[in-house]
Amino acid sequence: MNRIDWRLLAMGLPKRRFTAEELARARPEPLNLTLRLVALLNALPLVGALLWVLGPGNPWYASALVLAVTAVLLAAMAVAWRDPSHPWVRKTYYLLPLLTGAGLGLLHSRDLLAKQTLGLTTALLVMGVLTLWFVILHRHQHVLARLREADEQAKALALTRRLATAQIQPHFLFNALATLQQWVATQDVRAAPLLDALTGYLRATLPLFDRDSLSLAEEGEAVRQYLTVMQARLGTRLAWRVTIPPELATASLPPGVLLTLVENAIEHGVQALLHGGQVTLAVRRAGTQLIATVADDGPGAPPELLDDGAAPQGHYGLANTRARLAAVRGRLTLTNPPTGGCTATLTWTP
Repeated sequence: MNRIDWRLLAMGLPKRRFTAEELARARPEPLNLTLRLVALLNALPLVGALLWVLGPGNPWYASALVLAVTAVLLAAMAVAWRDPSHPWVRKTYYLLPLLTGAGLGLLHSRDLLAKQTLGLTTALLVMGVLTLWFVILHRHQHVLARLREADEQAKALALTRRLATAQIQPHFLFNALATLQQWVATQDVRAAPLLDALTGYLRATLPLFDRDSLSLAEEGEAVRQYLTVMQARLGTRLAWRVTIPPELATASLPPGVLLTLVENAIEHGVQALLHGGQVTLAVRRAGTQLIATVADDGPGAPPELLDDGAAPQGHYGLANTRARLAAVRGRLTLTNPPTGGCTATLTWTP
């Protein structure tokens, strides 16, 4: 049930204090053009009144007081835009009206300030403090909204990662175990190498899917172990190569994205050919971005998958991969080269 925040109705400030980590997650944005125009239009009357107070007909100490208060308010608004819960901003909001009001009252009691100047200066002070209150409240609500949005994105990403893990492991493991069971039953000499490869794959992958990101070295090792298992099953029908430069080994990426692409290349590329085929994974740097390509020499991807944003029903691996890449501003494209096969190109910022 919604509750009334009486502090805000009394022109108080929210109690919530934001940490540096929360502010970094919220990523406060600069003023857009609309807000700048609104601020300018509302500031024009204040500028006119300020110019009058600073005019030659008023005492210098009144002008100095107005300038000092204006400078403090502008500085407080600038800080509040970055961190609306900053202690200095809160102290300024509560103490500045009291100190300025006491100064104005003292000047007026000694007949050092005309009544008209006092009234206009007080109006400027009230409007400035109200503007500061609005800036603090607006940014506070903005940061809260961005934090809620970031939490929801993190939960969605974690769910997507778990779904991707559930998709990759059972589908692959059941097939490998079924092959292993058949070879053991028939005393096939290929059973022992397949068991060794499968053990290596599990050792490389099972501890990794609970993490938000992996290094290229870890993901590459998982891919190599997967390909070793598939080669044990397919024999000479499969040829593969993984190329990850040592200087890029520590770069991070969402877990399982390369493994998913390699699995798709095996399933829809190599296994679709009676004579087998080849799968290659290569990673390179292009400026601040990394580019990974997974290529096969199979029949190619269907036309409906070649669109960057495509995620047709049934292709959950691609949909999950694109969803996880969105968290790192990554992009996945599929192309069918003229020489044949399919190439998946993954671009992301580590």
